[in-house]
Amino acid sequence: MIKMNFFKCWFAVIAVAVLLAGCTSSVVLGKAYDNFASHITKRFKSYATFDKQQKAQIEILADGYHSWHRTKQLPIYAKLLRQIVADIDSDGPLDIQTTKGWWSAARNLSAEMRQCNPFNVSAELLAGLSDKQVEQVAERLRTIHDEREERYLAESAEERIERRVAEITKWGKRGGASFNAKQKKLLQKALVSQISLGSQRLQLRRVWLEVFIALLAERKQQSFNSAVTQHIDSMWLLTATNYPEEWSGNEQIWTEFLMHYIDLQTDEQRRVFVDKALKTAVTFEKLAMKEVSPAPVCYQASNG
Repeated sequence: MIKMNFFKCWFAVIAVAVLLAGCTSSVVLGKAYDNFASHITKRFKSYATFDKQQKAQIEILADGYHSWHRTKQLPIYAKLLRQIVADIDSDGPLDIQTTKGWWSAARNLSAEMRQCNPFNVSAELLAGLSDKQVEQVAERLRTIHDEREERYLAESAEERIERRVAEITKWGKRGGASFNAKQKKLLQKALVSQISLGSQRLQLRRVWLEVFIALLAERKQQSFNSAVTQHIDSMWLLTATNYPEEWSGNEQIWTEFLMHYIDLQTDEQRRVFVDKALKTAVTFEKLAMKEVSPAPVCYQASNG
């Protein structure tokens, strides 16, 4: 139910930080973040027509996750942004170990977000679905996948790269990381060099969702909760798990890209980026200190 593209998974720290940092002010950023739980709830509810009790259950899960993310993850985002600023402000060029360190930190944050996602503990909710709701979920999942596959197949490799360059440069600029001509050429080279796993990812997702739908049909079985929880857990890293060498190779390409991108920054680019990063870090810290209700909950699945 959550979309993830490799080339977007780190640039400008992590996806959440990119989207929030792209807000025009700390006030707008704060309002956008306060709607985080509503966005999660809306996504969940879009898969079927839920009754009042089910909706309340979804809202409780989303609110607890939002509280956890606010109090536990935002301070780490801020810390990482400050570390990046300190690294790029230091004397001398960056080395690959530095950008690998950023990537590793962001990857750990992303892993924690997946591990604590309320979808991980949705087995009880899924077990209580009616036959009609299961049909709705199945239709919605297949429609989303078909649309995603249609969009992918409608683009040539060249068009896909052109679109991704436009997307990355747009969100980079909003996050304080603009691109000059040399950096844009560097970005294009990285996108061309990485091993494309788009078609493989679509095939893996198709198999995953059909197994998921088959599991829903067996939701009255005693083993359902354990089986569906394990299957959901397998969703998060489908491509990386099935194509580890290619994934690792792509990761190397992007850590090198980050290093060279920073080295090619002009003084003005660096000043703008540092200013934006520090302001965003301060805003994250303020948001993290806001009193939360309900209590923060990390919904880690228990398959045992």
